[in-house]
Amino acid sequence: MFSAIKRFFYRNNIENLTVYIVMVTTLVSGFCYLYAPTFGEVNAKILTDGEWFHLLVYPFRIKSTFLGSLWMGLFLYLYIFFFLGNMLEGDLGPGQYNLFMLIGFITCILGAFASLFKPLEITSSYIYLSTFLAVAYRFPDMEIYIFFILPVKLKWLGTISLVFLLISMVLGISKHKSAYPALGVVLGLSNLLLFYGKDIWGDIRLRYRHQLTTKMPVTPTIHRCYVCGITEKDDPNMEFRYCVECKNQEYEYCMDHLYNHEHVK
Repeated sequence: MFSAIKRFFYRNNIENLTVYIVMVTTLVSGFCYLYAPTFGEVNAKILTDGEWFHLLVYPFRIKSTFLGSLWMGLFLYLYIFFFLGNMLEGDLGPGQYNLFMLIGFITCILGAFASLFKPLEITSSYIYLSTFLAVAYRFPDMEIYIFFILPVKLKWLGTISLVFLLISMVLGISKHKSAYPALGVVLGLSNLLLFYGKDIWGDIRLRYRHQLTTKMPVTPTIHRCYVCGITEKDDPNMEFRYCVECKNQEYEYCMDHLYNHEHVK
């Protein structure tokens, strides 16, 4: 079914979707900063007042500060998201990228609504986080410059982001005495898991197997037949002897060639 949905979006999609997301986010967040601080908030009031439209605009409501400024935080957020989104769209193609973002927005909306009843702790930041982790997985060695000075590879930034996410999840589980925060992480990153989960799991298994093979100690062989090269590892029941008729007593022979070889003179 997921493959069929992918084919549908391959034929029906919006190109340069990142540009439209950035535009809508700018309008929604700007309106929230200037006129209505509660615009796009998801709380119990939207249930009693019937203001369900807040759920639809919630994914575009960004409250990120930089140097104490909401506007600087919004600009930085949109600048990075525009950069990452275009990279991911180029990697997935417009159709699959449309589906990736649609799943992210749907889980964000449903998760925010469900968080009113259970501590899932799903926020709009998961849309950015899933996009960033997808790009970090696909382009791990790409470098970006922190504060335009310090070069850092995306794989290290992705690892740091995952560590902080896991710490936040553990703290949430401890705070609420419930596994719902862990479920929230899975739902919030569902688009990442659907598109790259199989590949990520395959890479983890491959690296684990590689570590096992490299860490296994290699036991040297003690006996080796001078004629056929068989060792005690090839046949643990095989016996090896030196030939008394050979001048060079350094060569061993298996029982199949002890009496059937050309003597070394």
